[in-house]
Amino acid sequence: MQKKCLKFFVILVLSFVFFCSACLAREINDGSKKEPGQISSVNQPPDCCFEEVKSPRLSTEGYKKKVNNFVVIFDPSASMSEIFNGKTKFELAKCLLERMNNRIPDFKMLGALRTFGCPVYTSLLYGFAEYNPKDFDIALSTLKSADGVSPLDFALRETSKDFDKLTGKSAIIIFTDGKDMDEDVVTEARKLVRKFRDRVCIYGILIGSDEKGKELLERIVTASNCGFLKMADEVNSPQGMDDFVRSVFLCADADKDGVCDSVDECPDTPKGAKVDARGCWSVGVVLFDFDKYNIKSKCYPILNEVWEIMKQNPGLKIKIEGHTDIIGTERYNKKLSIRRANSGKAYLVRKGIKPQRIVTIGYGYSRPRAPSDTEEGRAMNRRIEFKPLR
Repeated sequence: MQKKCLKFFVILVLSFVFFCSACLAREINDGSKKEPGQISSVNQPPDCCFEEVKSPRLSTEGYKKKVNNFVVIFDPSASMSEIFNGKTKFELAKCLLERMNNRIPDFKMLGALRTFGCPVYTSLLYGFAEYNPKDFDIALSTLKSADGVSPLDFALRETSKDFDKLTGKSAIIIFTDGKDMDEDVVTEARKLVRKFRDRVCIYGILIGSDEKGKELLERIVTASNCGFLKMADEVNSPQGMDDFVRSVFLCADADKDGVCDSVDECPDTPKGAKVDARGCWSVGVVLFDFDKYNIKSKCYPILNEVWEIMKQNPGLKIKIEGHTDIIGTERYNKKLSIRRANSGKAYLVRKGIKPQRIVTIGYGYSRPRAPSDTEEGRAMNRRIEFKPLR
């Protein structure tokens, strides 16, 4: 047993020495000639990707922020110094990340930039901090050249630890060629997603055309149900980059209620209306005393809120639904529920809303919102509710 442990320890030490020696050799020979198929980043032309359009940050009109935090994991390993389409993959990736940074909407969120490879396995160059494009760009500028191995699994493991301190939804954006990586990377991605579930999405931009790297990165991003992979060429244009940034950071919100269209159960919410988590108009419920249909003064603020929304939305029509508790006959409660709905309508009409904009209906005791076997439950059922009509 001791011999096995000693053998494992020796292998571990030798691996570490080899890794550090490679990094040290790279530092000493930084200006020396590259191996065939590689060139120094200092010889790269200044325009490594699409010409940037000088314009404001990506418009958020009709969209809402869908992430609270994001981290870019950037690959500066040795394989990224290889030539791809006339330039090093490192310089192409760095240029694309600069373009992405310049298009991220001006939202309040936390951001980070993490790298992996030489001289350390993984390093956090920026953040997690309140996202500032200029500070992010300064951190990115410290990346000068590519070398070292590709421990993306270490970077994902450390990112998981970073996320422990965060709240809300997070996005991971990986810039890599996918080379020199093993199954451990996929394992770490799946662990991270199992831990944070739908709070995290993983996205990838593949730099280069390595088929094994592409297959591996596809498995990484699909560990999360919401992630996807893009080839570098797909984001190497103003429109392509805008589409990518929009997909990662934004979601469509046509009615501007703060709920993404993809999960909005009530599209076309009236302007200015409060909504619940489903995206449905959330207005208080007007309650009534037993066997009464007069509006109590303490319920006036609720009706005034409805009046304000109708005033802001001249084309809005609403339905007022009346309800009762279970005491009494079905016929009697049906009439009582209609009277209650009409009382709500009368209040709004007196404040200037045209009567044809309001439809009333009574459901009696057929639609309780609480159990009817207690006084508290019956009190909750004596009510009127408001629904927008489309």
